[in-house]
Amino acid sequence: MKSRLSVLLVVVATFLFVPVGFFHRIDVYDEGVQVYGAARILAGEVPYRDFWTLYAPGQFYLLATLFRIFSPSLVVERTASVLIIAAGALVVYALSVVMASRSLALLPWALWTLTLGSFIFFGSAVPTALLIAAASWFAVLQFLASGRLTWLALSGGLVGVTALVRHDFGAYTFLVVTGLLAISAGARLRRLLTFGGATLLPLAVALVALLYAGTPAKTLLADLVLFPLSTFAEARALPAPNPLSGLHGPVALAEVFAGLRFYFPLGILAITGITVVALWRQRALDRAELRRVALFAGLVLLFLNNARIRSDVVHALPAWCPALVLFAWLASKARNRLLKGLIAGTALTFGLPPLLTKLTFAAYMVSFAATGTSEFTYTIPRARGIADAPAQQAYEAGVEYIRTVVPPDARIFVGNLHHDRVATGDALFYFLAERHSATRYHEIHPGLTTTAAVQEVMVSELERAGVTYVVIRLRDPALKDDDGQPHGGVEILDRYIQTRFEPVVGFGTYLIAKRK
Repeated sequence: MKSRLSVLLVVVATFLFVPVGFFHRIDVYDEGVQVYGAARILAGEVPYRDFWTLYAPGQFYLLATLFRIFSPSLVVERTASVLIIAAGALVVYALSVVMASRSLALLPWALWTLTLGSFIFFGSAVPTALLIAAASWFAVLQFLASGRLTWLALSGGLVGVTALVRHDFGAYTFLVVTGLLAISAGARLRRLLTFGGATLLPLAVALVALLYAGTPAKTLLADLVLFPLSTFAEARALPAPNPLSGLHGPVALAEVFAGLRFYFPLGILAITGITVVALWRQRALDRAELRRVALFAGLVLLFLNNARIRSDVVHALPAWCPALVLFAWLASKARNRLLKGLIAGTALTFGLPPLLTKLTFAAYMVSFAATGTSEFTYTIPRARGIADAPAQQAYEAGVEYIRTVVPPDARIFVGNLHHDRVATGDALFYFLAERHSATRYHEIHPGLTTTAAVQEVMVSELERAGVTYVVIRLRDPALKDDDGQPHGGVEILDRYIQTRFEPVVGFGTYLIAKRK
């Protein structure tokens, strides 16, 4: 009875905490890329064949399915995000119960819920892929405990589905589980074939479907594999944070904390290694437990690759998922008060800041109600129900203007003031305006939109579509030194817009221009 009650409390707490903040603010880039990709699929287009993306197609099709059932809107997309993140937290709890105990499983569950629930992953494929991947890890644990190939086949199928959402996350899990099966005793080939075959099945179905739809294999390879491995690394690289950087001048606790969170999975991995060696020497670790620990240690190691290029806290978060399961296991091995105190201190250190973030946001909403004022609430159909800062009224006015002057079947272009150096774009504008992009390159991406070859294609597509209106974002917030001046790169697209279009009206930081 107590165990059922504790599980019920975990479920209720998860679904109460995660939604806070998820129906406020908009994200024109990351969120826009996901929802507008889904909208293009709803219009009959196919990823890679009809529009460029470096992401696996699964999240686009998931959102497109939800939009077809419930209608396209940010509320639908964000409700799905809340449910996915909450479900992922519950799977982390289940994994930790297997690795430790019900009471200790509360530690990783709380940290994962607080941490991931405090990052606003609007429509992101990351929580979806992690949920499916974590479910596959649970199936592996069940296989290791029972030896039943059914669990292994289920795990493989889930890994294949994970790869359809984030192919890198699927690859990491596949490599770790395959390695674990390869070094395990008995029936290695049968196990490897079962797992590998189950993994490849959903991937093969998706590949055949894309090729049958007319997607060139060369384009698929270039977008999904070659660009992420080459150009992306050059264009998106970030230096790893230095947790001591804030100590060189005035203490910046935010920077120190960000650095600590970035290195948390690596620290857990190191402590796990030391603990395993110590327990093995004491003969206090059997092979079955060692295999379980090896599974999650391998996952932490490979998932850290996600932050190798984009070395920030957000991209390190996927490695937190298996690291927190190891954290529960380490807590189960603590035998003295000092170690237990360190574990409790660690949980408090990493759990309190995101909790305060949520509480601050809740207080912010309460303050609006207390003063009799309110946030700006969107009225355009696809954003209705989302609250935002009052300044965003100008953004909605720009969207509404395009909805008024551009026929539903006409196409537009939404770009930046300069395309010779970019960091982000506004793909959300297309989705909210319910007007499609005239170019396959609706995502403004460095290393892509900044090249002459792509800009030439974009210009020809804008001409062929007879675009009458273009929307120009005057400032790219992700470029801290974006002073609105040319940067000396490729200016084919910029010159085309300046020559063929003239400004007609401005809305905040957005300018709308009409063909001359």
